[in-house]
Formats: sequence, C-alpha cells, structure tokens
Amino acid sequence: MSDFNSLIEKAIFRLRKKKIVLNALGSSATSRCVGDVLLYYKTDAIFSKRLRNSYKHTNDSEVIEFIKVLHELGYRVDLVDRAASWEDVQALLDKKYIMYIANAAGNSAPLHVKISRAIDAACKVYYAAGPEPGKSNELVHKRHAEFEERTGSKCVRRRVLREANFEERLDNMDAVFYVGSDFSASTFRTVCSLPLFRIRPSTSPSLHLDVSSLRKKSPKCFLYFGGNGLICKGLDLVLESFDGLSNLSLDVCGPGNEADFWDYYQPLLLRNPQIKFHGFVDVNGSLFERLTAKAGFNIFPSCSEGCATSVVTTMRRGLIPVVTRESGVDLGRFGFSLEDISVRNIRNVVNSLSSMPQDELYRRTLDSYAASGEYSLDSFRRSITDAILNVLYIKGVI
Repeated sequence: MSDFNSLIEKAIFRLRKKKIVLNALGSSATSRCVGDVLLYYKTDAIFSKRLRNSYKHTNDSEVIEFIKVLHELGYRVDLVDRAASWEDVQALLDKKYIMYIANAAGNSAPLHVKISRAIDAACKVYYAAGPEPGKSNELVHKRHAEFEERTGSKCVRRRVLREANFEERLDNMDAVFYVGSDFSASTFRTVCSLPLFRIRPSTSPSLHLDVSSLRKKSPKCFLYFGGNGLICKGLDLVLESFDGLSNLSLDVCGPGNEADFWDYYQPLLLRNPQIKFHGFVDVNGSLFERLTAKAGFNIFPSCSEGCATSVVTTMRRGLIPVVTRESGVDLGRFGFSLEDISVRNIRNVVNSLSSMPQDELYRRTLDSYAASGEYSLDSFRRSITDAILNVLYIKGVI
C-alpha cells in the first residue's frame, strides 16, 4: 500500500472509530440472548479489517475472538474503548450486565476502578495482559537502576504504570484472567486470593516453519525481537553481551524512537558491524522471513511480561527462545532460561549456544515450532471460553 493510501485509510479509520460500541459485531444470537456483557478493552479492530489481519499487535485480533466467544455463549457485548471518557461510560451504567471484563493490568483501563464500583454486574473479571501492576513497576524500576549503575547513564523509564494504589484494581473483582505462565500468576497470588485462569495469547496464523530451509539455520545467528521499553525488555544487556563477539551475528528488530537509548549505544553499534539494527519489522513481511530463516535463537531477557508475544511469534518460525522467567514463555525441553542476567553470563550463554551441534539445533528448532501451536487464535479461544464458563459457574450464573 502506498504512503498516500495508508494516510487515507488512517483518516477514514479515525472518522469511523467510536469509543462505545453497543452490541459489538451485531450478535447473531440476539434472539436467544441470555444477557449482556460489558467489555472494557479497545474498539479499533471493530472499524479496521486491516488491523485485525495485520497482527501488528495480537490484541486487535483477540478482542474480536473475545466477542465471538461471548456471542456463541448467548451474550450481547457492549465494547468500551480505553480512550472513552467517564461521560461516555455513564450512559451504560443504568444497564444490568451478566459480566464486566476489563483489560486492566497496564495503562489501558484508566476508568476501571470507577466503573467496577458503579456497574451492576453479576460477575466482574480483571483481564491481565501483564503481571500485577505493582510488581511490574518494581521490576521495571529495578532494571533501570541496574542500567544506571552499570553504565553511569540515565534513560527515560518507559513501561512504568501510572497510579499508586494498584490493589484497588482488584477490589470488587471475582476472578483474574491472566496472560502468561506461572510467573504472571505468582505476581497476583501475592496480592489477592481470587481464582486465576490462564489465557493463551495468539500469534499470526500466517507464520510457519519452512522445513525445506531448516538446514539454513545457524547456531551463530541470534535475533532480538521486541517492542517499546528497550531497557525493560533487556536490549541493553543483549547489546553489551554481543559487544566484540565478531564470530556471531545479532539482528535487532525493535522501535527506533527511544532516542536516549540509541544515542548511548550508537558507538557500540558502530564498532560491531555484526550487530544490525532493522527498526520495526512487520512479521508478515519478507525481511522478517529472511531473518528468522537463518537465526537459530531469539534472545529476550525481559523483566516484566504477561507472555512475550514477540518470543512466541519467533517460535512460529522455529527460533529457540533464550529468555528470562519473567518473559512468561514455557520453555519445555527446547528453550533456555536466563537465570543470571549479568552481561558476563549472557555472553557466556550465547558463546556456548553458538557451538551447539547441528542435530541438537534442528531438534530444538522443531520442538520450539511444535510448542508454538499452544499460542494461536484457537488456543486463545479455548482458554477464554474455559475461563468465562468457570467464572459464570462459580458465581452461580449458569
């Protein structure tokens, strides 16, 4: 699509988008409707088929699946965008709902506490796409403090969550739907005794391992693939670990808009031609296909994730994850856990992995790809359906 057409599409999207969508997607089950659900998430994907299909962010597809699941269970869905005002929301609060579900772990639901106190709903669910907010902030601040102590430099503290009384987000809730592994669950167990239900995030259905090119993969080729908050996600540690390792290659895919971070690491990039920065890379594009065809490992030492969809996305291309527990990815017998995130240890780990025998590399590649099947729209749908039905049963609604 040309830049002009893209601008036109974005302008039309902005004109069409609404902050409140009543009976989202127009439930085919209206005639047999057993109740209404208020979903506080985002409305973007309702008004843009391109967003639903691009997988620029998985939640654009997941919110649609969320609504479809509720429709199939017989519920109409009123959808509230995270940018809605209190005035927008107030018009809904005279209505009686079977369930209220809020995507409220990060900064995406600024009105959640206010809504949860005012809404008449039989079940109230806290949908956590990330760890418990207080713990997440603690981990992010700690990682930045370690960066500052190690480098003597300071960067903007990104991925920090707003508010102070995070525990209020869990007041009046009946359950937590958490995305990720036991790490994410453990952060909620320390602050509440609510029932916890695991949700599997999705990946683009267009991504597959090209078995015919399996032997192109090299244990000396590494990939870093992540989003905003580069210190939170550990790119600083990765860059410093690969500094001077001229026998290895590192391809970095991520945002280029954190100027303070890139200003600090520009000299390192200049003296290490084996480290290549590609900026934001479309997972459906040819560059992503080329990079993941040759790379053996995805290295991602993040400090706070629900489940790092960037990691499971690369697993769909057979990359072996080398990650921290806080990345929220199950590693089975194929991946590697970074228990010690010191630069010295990460350097030792990648040096060791780079000499992995080809047979072991291929086995772990195939196992990584096989495990990625647990991160699909189908697995997301199954886990959401199971969680919703269990909460409705616990509350005596069904």
